[in-house]
Amino acid sequence: MHIKAVLFDIDGTLIDSNDLHVLAWEEAFAGIGASFERHVLHDQIGKGTDMLVPALIPDLDKAEQERLGEAHGTIFKDKYLGEAKPFADAHRLLKHVYDHGQRIVLASSASAGELDHYLVLLDARDLVAATTSSDDVEQTKPAPDIFSTALAKLPGLRPDEVMVVGDTPYDIEAAGKCGIAAMAVRSGGFADDVLQRAGAVAIYDDPAALLAGYDTSPLGQQPTPEGGTTMPTPEASRPHDNVDPERTRPKSAFDAPDGYSGQDYSREREEAEGRKQPGGHPLAGDVEHADARPREDDRDIPEDTGRPGAFDPLTGEASGSGSGAGGGNGGEDLDADTASGAGSNG
Repeated sequence: MHIKAVLFDIDGTLIDSNDLHVLAWEEAFAGIGASFERHVLHDQIGKGTDMLVPALIPDLDKAEQERLGEAHGTIFKDKYLGEAKPFADAHRLLKHVYDHGQRIVLASSASAGELDHYLVLLDARDLVAATTSSDDVEQTKPAPDIFSTALAKLPGLRPDEVMVVGDTPYDIEAAGKCGIAAMAVRSGGFADDVLQRAGAVAIYDDPAALLAGYDTSPLGQQPTPEGGTTMPTPEASRPHDNVDPERTRPKSAFDAPDGYSGQDYSREREEAEGRKQPGGHPLAGDVEHADARPREDDRDIPEDTGRPGAFDPLTGEASGSGSGAGGGNGGEDLDADTASGAGSNG
């Protein structure tokens, strides 16, 4: 199906802000005497207050949750919002989508005030057809509200004519609950296996990589004379310098002790937590998914074969070494990875 509109997440997708939100949440939780490792906080980034706080402190009542969210918002605005910058080529990507004849909606769990600030940073006000923020919905991601509201602002378009671009598993889950396929970028700091398990149909390093490979991406499908679509098989490309598929980069405070942040993400855990929310929407296990391809959440991690790992986003198959499929083992020859297609931007 030819994609007629693209729903973009903002934080971690177009704007480099995820780690800044971690710092703001760290300070907000400290204000009530709570402390969490930064990688634990990072694993929740992508959710709004209504989903993030109960996942970490389930016993807080709604009023306390809201006060904590307000504290986070104030801290982020006063100390960190000015430091948030667009990723390289984020504006050019939006302009390319616009010039491609596709409509753009910015659909974020951020507040309306933050979203308006980001529109200015991205110089995108004239490119965007609509926006959706946490102020517009009852529940934030991974509930479907953000994207279902965004879709409603595109009258006449079906879910299979729209695609989401996000950086967290919560973007991908929320899209799936609306029957919308989702692509992912690594720029938010979540590992490939986390994004794959959530159902990403393709993964790119960042906005610049997606722009460079746009024509061969799911977004670049072109209508055929017969009414179908055609998409060339993506070529393998070497990852950008700002990602580390070999897991050789020294871990930072934002990374989990045994790997990149987000590696303890579990769809089942998120479903269970969501069902605990009073008045919550049914989550993934309660509704039928309508993703671009069948889910295979329970497939085994491929055994270590001593070869670089690889992930084919078109088939969903992972092969090679370890849980970070697409990366390979530390110490392997990077040139061999490139030759074999490992680390392909899909």
